[in-house]
Amino acid sequence: MSRSHPLVAVTSLVLAHVVFGCGGESPVPDAGAIDASGLDAASSDDTARPVDAPSAPGELADYCRPLAELLCMRASSCGCGAILPGGVLDVAACTARWQGDCEAAWGPFVAAGARVDAARAMACVDVVADATPTCAPPSGLAAFALCEPFVIDPAGLGERCASPYCAGGEGVCARGGASPTCVARGGADAVCDDMFSCATGLACLGGRCAPPGDVGAACTIPTECLPSLVCVAGECAARAPSGAHCTDSSACEPGLLCEGGVCASRTGTQCDDAHPCGSLERCAQPSSCRAPLGLGGACRENADCEPSLYCEDATHTCAARPTEGMACANGVICAPGLGCDMDGGGTCRVLGGAGMPCLFGEFGPFLCAEGFACAGGTCGALPTEGQACAGVDTCAAGLGCAFGPGGSICVVPRAEGEACENRQACRAELFCGSSGTCEPDAAIGAPCDPSLGDCGGACVLDDSGGFTCRAPLAEGAGCLANEDCGAGLTCLVRSEDTRCLAEICASL
Repeated sequence: MSRSHPLVAVTSLVLAHVVFGCGGESPVPDAGAIDASGLDAASSDDTARPVDAPSAPGELADYCRPLAELLCMRASSCGCGAILPGGVLDVAACTARWQGDCEAAWGPFVAAGARVDAARAMACVDVVADATPTCAPPSGLAAFALCEPFVIDPAGLGERCASPYCAGGEGVCARGGASPTCVARGGADAVCDDMFSCATGLACLGGRCAPPGDVGAACTIPTECLPSLVCVAGECAARAPSGAHCTDSSACEPGLLCEGGVCASRTGTQCDDAHPCGSLERCAQPSSCRAPLGLGGACRENADCEPSLYCEDATHTCAARPTEGMACANGVICAPGLGCDMDGGGTCRVLGGAGMPCLFGEFGPFLCAEGFACAGGTCGALPTEGQACAGVDTCAAGLGCAFGPGGSICVVPRAEGEACENRQACRAELFCGSSGTCEPDAAIGAPCDPSLGDCGGACVLDDSGGFTCRAPLAEGAGCLANEDCGAGLTCLVRSEDTRCLAEICASL
């Protein structure tokens, strides 16, 4: 299982929380970042710096709580509850969740000896808030270029260090030689490779430390300008008000559309491709579990339609799948039990048994008759334990497909605590945890992580903007994917509920 460097991982999470969880403008730390776990207070190295006692948890809370409150209160006032099951954002629950995540992200630095400067931390929350329009996505540039460092390693210049900032905030902890060492942050025009490298007031732009541009400064991308500005026609500029000339909605104040060369208010709340939301807003498209659509139903993808139908590209309606001998639809679509024979000019053929060529389908060139699997372009017996998985992840009954560096192998599903590479390598009631071992699925009602697949039911949004494990969803319930829904149901966009929401909602 591939894992990032420990400090890279935690730093990435810290960056996300510095900017309220919106990663669009956040820089990615250098892959050579230091590992806080590699420094030991009891080191036998005579030059090692003693690690002082970590800051009290309350010091992190003093920073993380107002940051979380700011995010959640703004998200609530900007209407983000519309994308949640209850329709209203639970500000208290949202705040508690984000505060916990923030403290967990900064915790390793504090545990390694870094101190929290409470005054600077509070000031940074104010700086980022002031630099960000109320319902706009918060800017990572503000946190790095405009804030004084507030989680600081006690090391002085030239000393060993364990956190990104050191020397009272004047230094950055850089890997050089045998151990991480505190070096001075770069001044104007200094070479840089991440946002930690530059002195306060400067940003790492194009590999050089430079101040973000004010109104009228030359620019090519928005992050070259101060966070409250946009890059228009090669110059940093303030966002245009209603009635002002524009060439694109991104140049207008939040909530306005550029129509006919003028920034204007959008009429109505619903949205689609023909009715965009405008500057710093996005079209939210809530989905719900519904029965698959019948012939002629308006669809977005094949899964929206009944099994005998597909979503026709040209009309976006459910149409009958081609039968044997007919041309494949959308390039690869055929009726159940058939596949597309690309060598025969794209014609639907009956799926083959042993020794027959594999046919193409919606998910790749791996189709064979029931009880057979595709390997090397030919249908054969299903692979057994120790053999390479067929197609994408196919094995004989009772086996799972483990993905390793040497390829995929069919294995007996593993028990709790055993090493794993992916969920299919574990027993049905287990998932492959971040530690690389099989762990029990999250209980119904417990928090879950959709990226881990740690819920045996549906990992769905809750009213705090977090994710909770639920039983498979009933018809009409809000969903994120087809797998969330109960038997016979699919996750369909409710076109009547689409609406424009502020981009801060994406931070949830």
